[in-house]
This record gives sequence, C-alpha cells and structure tokens, in this order.
Amino acid sequence: MTASVAGRYASEKVRSSLGSSDKKEERLSNTYDKMANDIVSTLGELKGAVMKVGQIASQTQDFLPKEFSTALQKLQKEAPPMDFSLIRQQIQNELGGQPEDIFDFFEQEPYAAASIGQVHRAMTKDGRDVIVKVQYPGVDKSCDSDLKQLRMTLKLGGLLKIPKESVDQLFQEILERLHEELDYQNEANNIKRFQAFHKDDLGLIIPTVVDELSTRRILTMELVEGDHLSVSNPSTTVLYLHGGAYVGGVTKTYHNLAGRLAKKLQADVYLPVYPFAPEHPFPAAVNRVMEAYEYLLSLGKKPQDIVIAGDSAGGGLTLATLLHIRDKGLEQPRCAVTFSPGSNAFPDDKILDALDPSDAMLSADIIRTVIDIYIPNPDDRSHPYASPCLGDYTGICPLLITASTDEVLYADGKRVRRAAEQAGVRVEWIERPGVFHVWPIMVPFLPEANKDLKRVVAFIKDA
Repeated sequence: MTASVAGRYASEKVRSSLGSSDKKEERLSNTYDKMANDIVSTLGELKGAVMKVGQIASQTQDFLPKEFSTALQKLQKEAPPMDFSLIRQQIQNELGGQPEDIFDFFEQEPYAAASIGQVHRAMTKDGRDVIVKVQYPGVDKSCDSDLKQLRMTLKLGGLLKIPKESVDQLFQEILERLHEELDYQNEANNIKRFQAFHKDDLGLIIPTVVDELSTRRILTMELVEGDHLSVSNPSTTVLYLHGGAYVGGVTKTYHNLAGRLAKKLQADVYLPVYPFAPEHPFPAAVNRVMEAYEYLLSLGKKPQDIVIAGDSAGGGLTLATLLHIRDKGLEQPRCAVTFSPGSNAFPDDKILDALDPSDAMLSADIIRTVIDIYIPNPDDRSHPYASPCLGDYTGICPLLITASTDEVLYADGKRVRRAAEQAGVRVEWIERPGVFHVWPIMVPFLPEANKDLKRVVAFIKDA
C-alpha cells in the first residue's frame, strides 16, 4: 500500500506538469489529500518503525508535503489497536501466564494504542490500579528492515523534501531512538530517576513502576489519569486569561482546566502571560492581551473559531479585550466566557462590605487595594477598558458570566450582564449561592464546577 501511494504521488506530479496552470494546484491538492489519508491508514496498521516515522513527519512541515503532514497528525493521538489475542500471547511470553491469572482484573479493550505498543487497564492481585504497557510482538525484530523499506518507498515516490544527507541523519536518529524505546526496562529506570529527582516537587506526579510485573517488553505502572492540553486538528482556539488581581498569577495553575477544555471542545488552549502591576499598570495588560488576539489571527485562526475566556482579573481583561477588538474594527471572536469578572474601578463600598464576610477568597480591602495598584491614575478608572461594566456592548459577541452571590465581585458581574443585555448581546448567566470566587476552575474537585463546566462547553459549542 505504501509503495502504491508513493507511485501515485510520483505519477500525479508528472501529469500535473502537462496540464493547465490554473487547475494544477487544485488537482494536486485533492489527489494528495486522498493519498495522505490512505497512507495514514496503512501506517496505523503497520505499527512499529513505519508508524513512528509517520508521527515524526506530522510534527514538521519540511519533511513531507503539507497534505501528508496534516493527515499524519491523526497518528499523534492514538493508533488502531492490536488484536487482544496477540497481546495475550505477549504477556504469556514475558510474564509466564495469562492476564487473568497474573492480574485480578485485566481490561481487554486498550486504554490507548501507539506505534510500538498499547496500554491496558488492570488491577494487581493486591488491589492496585495499574496500566500495563505491552509491546507489539515482533516489532523489535522488524524495526531495522521496516525502516529501510520505508525509506526506499518514500525516496522512489519523490515524497521526501529534504537533502540526501539529511535523510541519512534523520533515519539514523529514528533508528537509535526506536531501539531505546523498545527497551521498557530503560524506560522504567528513567521513571525511577525522575521520581528521585522530583521527590520534593508536590505539584508533579510520577507513576510508580511495578517491577515484578515488568520486563523488557512489558511495563506495569501505577494508574495516574490526566487530560490533554491540546488535540490534533483542533476546531476551536481558546485564549484563556488567568486571574491574579492584575498583580500576579501563574499559568501552571490552569493546566487542569485547559486540558479539560481542550479535550471537550477539540481545541487548542493558549495561556498567555501578561504584564503585572505595579511595574506595568493599566493599560499594559489590556494591550498585551490584544496583541495575543492579533497574534492568533496572524496564525490564520478565524475569529469565529476563537473563544476568549478568563477568571477574576482575567475575566475583566476578557471584557476589556472584547471592547478593544470592537473599537479597533476587528471581527469579534465566537464568544467569551468570564468567571467572576472584576469589572468596576468604582465599586459600591456598601455592597463590598456587606459581602466581605461571606467571600472565602477575596475581601473588600483587597479589591480597593488592587484598584489603586492596577489603575493608579484616577482619571483612567472611568475608561471602559479599566471598568468594563461601564462600556457600550453594542456589537459584542455572546457572553457567559458566572457569579457567586457570596463573593465581593457579585455586583460586578451583574452590572456587565445588564450592560450587555441592554445592547442586545446574548448573555448566559450562571449564578450560585454558597460557592466561592471563580468556582468553575475547580474541576474535577467541586461538584458545582463539574456541572457548570458542562454548561460552559455547551454554550461555546452553540455560540
């Protein structure tokens, strides 16, 4: 199949050179798209070295034609699984027994599949939840010959876009890295080294290797579940602006939320770093976020595929950016999401003080102090980018706003809602009592956060 595709590619290049120039590009692109999908299917079935080359090719635009690189991105996430009878035989060969005899439970359906092996969930006889990584039978023995054959096929088809000496270096590097990957004991030792090095890093979880159930071709580890931060072929781009009262905050805090949004929305999620006050007071952060939006447009992202979201100070920046986009004459994003947005540099002191006792995260004094730090010039505080609740929301994209009745920023969210609805903007309002500031970011630990994230995802998809 691979050779057949390569032959069609080469023959199509010859035919296109004889046709009219105005049809040439379109005909080539259509043909290449079909051939690329054919070869992706074949690579997934072949596994091993051949599929590994496909995965590498998907990450670079100068190895194969763009149609092939785009199609090969499908191989990055997951490959077609191997029949379980072959997995069973490999476990018998390596561990000396059938899966049901060695483990208390072994799930036949693979948890994930890749180029040289696939992963199954299981439970040990002593009750530990684990994943078992099983190398495909014979893949280590066929590695060298498969690489040699694939290189010849790509060369004959005229598919390689790099010089011969670079091809030699590339395939030699692939061969060396493959031999390392094929030794699961090497991987187990590296995991242990990382565990020792990061033993004091409480924010980093590294699974423990189960040595008695691991060999050169079987790797059993403690099950640690997580989410992807990005996906192949994203249909949506999320620009997420973190909170931190305009004076701090780190993007790492939001990796869990970003991963869930990426997975549920089939999205790329960007977590930009913006400048903090007092070194960089208003409007530095607003300008930087505006630059981030324009950067996404420069990458070819379409406004209708972009979502801007943020919490607390990031929610205020989200609203300010929407107004800035409109004022600059640019097209609005698909929609925007704001969790407990800070939006008013002229808060009502009576409301702040009344809600102060019930807010577990913020206080009235913090809000007043932040305003002085972020917007030191009183004349700037009436600007809609500094106090988005004062803005004219005509022409602004659909908005989702969350607000807790117990937080000091409750009135801020209500004022934005009122201003947006008066301008004819579609507003989805989520209000909850008894929860804390920016509660939706606390997925999966908070039941209310889990429920409301579903509403956020539905809102974005329907916008």
